Amino acid sequence: MISFIAKSRDVFEKDIHLKEPLQSGVFDDGIKIHLAPENEEIGVLGPPNQIKTGPMLLRGASLIEREGTTRYKFSPRQAMALEKRTDGFFYQVDRPKLFLEHAILVRKKYQKQVQNFVNYSADGSQETIEELPGLPDGYVCIIGVRFIQSISVETWDALDINYWLLPSENQTNLEFIGGLRLVGNIYHRRSRLYFLFQSEKKDERIKIATTSVIRKVPDSPTTNNIYPIKNDGTVVCHDLSTLNADAADRDIVISSLDNSFSETNLSFRSANNPRRPLDSKYEFATYPSDLFNVLSCTEIPKEFSKIDKPDSTLSKSLPPLKQHKNITQSHKFIGDHFIENNFNEEEEDFVYSETLVGDGALSCIENDIHTWKVPEKASGKSTHTQICTNCNEKRLWVGTRDRSKIDVVQSPLFSNPVQHFTMDQSPYDADTIFDAMCYLGTINWDVIKRLCEEAYAPNLFALNLVRQLSALGHIDIELNRSNLKLKRCHVRKPHLIESKNKFFLTGFRNNEIIDELVTLIGEPIININETSIIKRYIFNYFDLDSENQILDVLKQACGVEFTIIRDTDRETTGDLDITNLYSSLPPISLSSTSKFQKFDPQKCRWIDVDSIDERGGYRTQWPVTIYAIRLKNNELVASTAALAKIYAADIKYLRLHEYNATNRTFTAKVGCDLPPLVERALVSCTGTLPTQLTPGNFVYSDIPKNMGYSVLENHYGTNL
Repeated sequence: MISFIAKSRDVFEKDIHLKEPLQSGVFDDGIKIHLAPENEEIGVLGPPNQIKTGPMLLRGASLIEREGTTRYKFSPRQAMALEKRTDGFFYQVDRPKLFLEHAILVRKKYQKQVQNFVNYSADGSQETIEELPGLPDGYVCIIGVRFIQSISVETWDALDINYWLLPSENQTNLEFIGGLRLVGNIYHRRSRLYFLFQSEKKDERIKIATTSVIRKVPDSPTTNNIYPIKNDGTVVCHDLSTLNADAADRDIVISSLDNSFSETNLSFRSANNPRRPLDSKYEFATYPSDLFNVLSCTEIPKEFSKIDKPDSTLSKSLPPLKQHKNITQSHKFIGDHFIENNFNEEEEDFVYSETLVGDGALSCIENDIHTWKVPEKASGKSTHTQICTNCNEKRLWVGTRDRSKIDVVQSPLFSNPVQHFTMDQSPYDADTIFDAMCYLGTINWDVIKRLCEEAYAPNLFALNLVRQLSALGHIDIELNRSNLKLKRCHVRKPHLIESKNKFFLTGFRNNEIIDELVTLIGEPIININETSIIKRYIFNYFDLDSENQILDVLKQACGVEFTIIRDTDRETTGDLDITNLYSSLPPISLSSTSKFQKFDPQKCRWIDVDSIDERGGYRTQWPVTIYAIRLKNNELVASTAALAKIYAADIKYLRLHEYNATNRTFTAKVGCDLPPLVERALVSCTGTLPTQLTPGNFVYSDIPKNMGYSVLENHYGTNL
């Protein structure tokens, strides 16, 4: 999304209302334009949906405050350089910097000229995108541009299209590119890391001092090496990955013998040397005053910190079934009767499709793949702007309308299970990212997204990775208590969980732990047909007599506390009943000008609505997706997507989940997730993620009868 901002020397405190002295055609008539504070220094021009981006980039705009003082002026350029900042957004700059990532917006009529310049002055990793959501017609975007050589502006004509793309000469002379950065100048030990510096000398010499970092070894020898480097241009590049040939954790100091750059310190780290202790205060709270234990982990308050309670998330025996509920009869499972047979008349000449549009990525925020309402083919062509029925993203389709042929089809609502994501184009794998998370211990959501981005992971990989790690018991998810957004994740201390006379390892792990377990229990069992992107370590059964010895050895050798959980068939996450959970969710207020959608449980789709007065699950789409529930007492409370959908189904006497006692399977509609702790309880029965056996359904296998029915009865038929 393209936003137009303004910087102020004074402090932005409230919206500044603006108007056009002369109508330019950039803004819709009669709309009040304003600068809304993003922070004290930056204001965003809005409302965004009333700004015509194409004319704005072509003509610019001049706005004045109501008192008459000129407040805002945007003068566009034919080619604009946008620099990527640490917050992940791109900002327009007057002069690009060397070695930093940029995006270039350019009019199509100048595309070839700008591409030739970028190919000459950048490192070759750039990519041109001609169709991008939010990018107006007539423009292309060149992404991944890293300039590696400076060019004097004195030799260029100011009217040249490339003038504003000339990289500045006043730059830091040492930059690092690539690598899986953990924090600061600390990189994962498997990082493919290069450093670049500017030099006019043909022969350079650098000194690299490396010190191996080994746990429990206070002093390690330092190795000094001198590397001669040939300079074939103005920028010298050296690969640091060769220093980690033995996959050891290291501290390195890089210095120049020819004074080409200042001395620099770097580190390569992994979970072999974790950054912080594993005894995090964050765990799933089990005390009755906090019902968020079904949703997320939280920091235990001081008054509860001394309460003696098991660490396991499988901590309480399953309560007996509540015989006064019969959910299987009172609530219908939507998979039994769903059919797409109730189209509106104005939609009669459309079918639903999950095919991609052009080079569009699988980017639906709801269920990974877009579902488009597409015109049927017929003679002649016309264009239609269509909206994804799940997430409301718009794209332009070329198609026709044919009222003589109406095909109503039942298409799968969701078709891209989370475990089917691959990282074929990445220099890393998911286990490397998880090892990086184990090093950090506690990870903010923004850091997780950055790790996945640096690993060139596919779109939405970060969210799906977190879901898998949580379900498998490797991490705890902490939500923001005011809006229930994902806040941060905490790597759990290691567990050995029994399943089918085997034990699988969850939580924190490193090579040292794996080696000790191999010595104590034997080689892990490897499943060659495993679909999960996270490597699973399954060990042979050991009896109670060996348990204490295993725990003692792991504590002494690895320095971590282990937990062993047996008999998962008779244990679960504790109190799974969400009867009183809705009333404990935080109240929320939503603007009446927002565009709302309500979840239709029969169609498993979000539908546009004008108000949020009726009971049900809702969401807003702009500027961020916010989920909410309108309760029976008319209170509006914040929610997660999972709870909003379950609530919407429950009040209609429908179910999004099903249990089959005959084949011991628990079924969930894809995209209609369970709360994280409940999902983990089902996964713990086998240690494997659910699979998609039928279109639109996730199936958990080998679920005990008592657990399967309890989940249904504690999620539906509540006092709503």
